[in-house]
Amino acid sequence: MPDRINYFILLPLLLLCFHLETTFGAQLGGGLFMPNLVLILLFAAALLACSADFLYIVLIFGFLSDLSAGVNFGIYTLSFVFSCTLLCQMKARFLPEESFVRVAALSALGALAYNLIYLALLSLVFNAGGAFALAFVGKKIAYDIVYAAVLTYGALRLIHKEKS
Repeated sequence: MPDRINYFILLPLLLLCFHLETTFGAQLGGGLFMPNLVLILLFAAALLACSADFLYIVLIFGFLSDLSAGVNFGIYTLSFVFSCTLLCQMKARFLPEESFVRVAALSALGALAYNLIYLALLSLVFNAGGAFALAFVGKKIAYDIVYAAVLTYGALRLIHKEKS
C-alpha cells in the first residue's frame, strides 16, 4: 500500500508541536492536562501508513521526547513505538474507511495503550508500582484518551496526501 502521508506537512507540524510542548506545555494546557500533540500527529500518521519512513519518524520523536523529559532514556521511545505499531496493526482490521467514529475509537485505544505502556515502563524503571497518585494518573489518562479521540481525525485530514 502506498504511503498516504504528506511529509512536507507532517514533519514541520511535528517539530512545531514538539517545540510548543517542550516550551509552553503548562501554559497551553490552561490548568488542565496539555494534549500530547506529537502523539496525536503520530497516531494520525499511523492510521494513514505504516512504512519504514514513518517508523523512523516515530523513533526520532520518541528519542527527542526522552531527551527533553529528563526521565530514563527509552521510556517515551518505546511507548511511542509500541502504541503506533499497535495502531498500524489494528488499522488493517478495523479501519476499512476513515470515518470519524472509527478513527476516534482507534486513537482512544492507542492513547490508552500508550499510557499503560508508559506507566509500566516507568514503574519498572523506578520500581514504584504503588507510588503513583492514582487520581492524578487516572485523570491524565482520561484526558489523553479524550484528546486523542477528538483531535486525531482532524490531524489525519491535515496530513493526508491526496491521490494523484
